[in-house]
Amino acid sequence: NRFLPDLLGSGHITKDVGEPLVLAVVTHSNFMMEGEVGRACQTQYPADPAGKRKAQNNQVVMMTYDLSLHPDAENAELQLVGGSQSCQNVVNGTNIFEGGKPR
Repeated sequence: NRFLPDLLGSGHITKDVGEPLVLAVVTHSNFMMEGEVGRACQTQYPADPAGKRKAQNNQVVMMTYDLSLHPDAENAELQLVGGSQSCQNVVNGTNIFEGGKPR
């Protein structure tokens, strides 16, 4: 994965060590249920009438990572800060249920 090292090394972005780099990632709510996002953020999703948690349409969450770039390394290393406590709900999104049934 060379996207971040190449981006930061391109000279188009100048950041001091420790200065935040904010990236927005847009995806479908179904994909927010899987992988690292699902594990970290599932407690931020509302429960459906059966009690199953589901990310809402247009829901926004914030996850914080530490990025380590090593000049000799082939890849960047991303470490999720705070583990499963690292996900914060920013915008609730649109509830996909109305009256206990999907809209």
